[in-house]
Amino acid sequence: SVRTNPVVIRRLMTELEKAGLVRSVAGRSGGFHLQRPADQITLADIYHAVEDDAIFRMHRTDPESKCPVAVQIGKVLAAPLRAAEGALATSLARTTIRDVTEAIV
Repeated sequence: SVRTNPVVIRRLMTELEKAGLVRSVAGRSGGFHLQRPADQITLADIYHAVEDDAIFRMHRTDPESKCPVAVQIGKVLAAPLRAAEGALATSLARTTIRDVTEAIV
């Protein structure tokens, strides 16, 4: 069990369906089915289907102009955060649904 509200799961599955990764099948033996083979769907595909923003975010509002740390922190952390995000994206793109299921089963 993922121990979360079923509404959350339905919303995520709807996003995956919109992205063409799964399709819903109604009825007694219904549910969700992959639209492509498991070795052709990456964790990056899934991430991009359900998230619409950068992994790492800085201030959503303007920083306090009187605080030298707040003013500079975005500039200082921008490059390391981009590098970390790039590394994560590369790793997610290398990992398929098949990889995950084989590791679990």
